[in-house]
Amino acid sequence: MDRREVARFDLSAPVHYTWKVAGAQADGQGKTRDISLLGIFVITDACPSKGSGVRLNVLLRSGPGDSNIVLRATATVVRVEFPEDSDGVRGFAAMTENYVLETSPVIQ
Repeated sequence: MDRREVARFDLSAPVHYTWKVAGAQADGQGKTRDISLLGIFVITDACPSKGSGVRLNVLLRSGPGDSNIVLRATATVVRVEFPEDSDGVRGFAAMTENYVLETSPVIQ
């Protein structure tokens, strides 16, 4: 039985994210596995540690025309997954604190 408060949607979209490590900014790239109003799961090898604050930029749509739709969010990492076997999905789950949808110019 799924006890989630809100619907979760399977979505594979490119994501760039940043977080602080020892006072310096670190960054990583990956792709989303799923997303909801309350959180996001990012598939990546470069995981912030649990409890880290992250800023995420998710490219939701790229199509014809001169703009993309980008989800910009701040979140807190609530779970990090580094499975023992090489076939497992590596990544992190983050609970979103706020987010905004914006249009961004397409870079040629």
